[in-house]
Amino acid sequence: MKQLLPMGLIVFDPPVLGARYGIFIRKAQYDLRFLTSKSLLVRESEVAASVSAHQCAVAAALSQFIAFGHSGYFWPLSCMRRHQHGVEVAMAYSGNGHDYNRGIAAFAETYLDAEIGAGFFRMLADFESALQTYPEECDTPSVSSVGFTVRSRDEFCGFWMDFLICGRDVIYLKTEIHDEDPVWEILRSTGIEQLVWLPCLPVEDCEMS
Repeated sequence: MKQLLPMGLIVFDPPVLGARYGIFIRKAQYDLRFLTSKSLLVRESEVAASVSAHQCAVAAALSQFIAFGHSGYFWPLSCMRRHQHGVEVAMAYSGNGHDYNRGIAAFAETYLDAEIGAGFFRMLADFESALQTYPEECDTPSVSSVGFTVRSRDEFCGFWMDFLICGRDVIYLKTEIHDEDPVWEILRSTGIEQLVWLPCLPVEDCEMS
């Protein structure tokens, strides 16, 4: 997995805030870029429910996404941005299909692959397709968005990491596991019986100096 990520992992010894590993989101002059959905504004009191809806939707889509057979990594997560009249809680995506050969492509595909990572556009399209099936397969909330834009981590005031897909492996990134979390039943209902627990925090190389 360490070799699949754009900037790799570090080991925390001893653990930091329950995390044994750190995922670099900035290293030297390179910032990891994310494609974010432009979601509708919510109240502060609705943030937790919005994040939970994203987590459930991602959990429900994982099995079908893995079946597409992408290599490399794909990272769906939740982010938050504050606005004058509310809070925007959105889905965010990063990824790189390392052995992907695009050939002739439309502008959107060429642009997103250059901004995010090679093969990202096709991975995103397949993940969005998998997301469309989850309301029929699982009892999960709806996730609505109104478009996409590319952003860096600095543009988020909140950042929730849950799952990371590396090849056919599902990595669970939270620092704690709670049996009552609804994602476990969703995963089982879609045929995922096994994942890798890698309790992580996002880190920048300047934090390690």
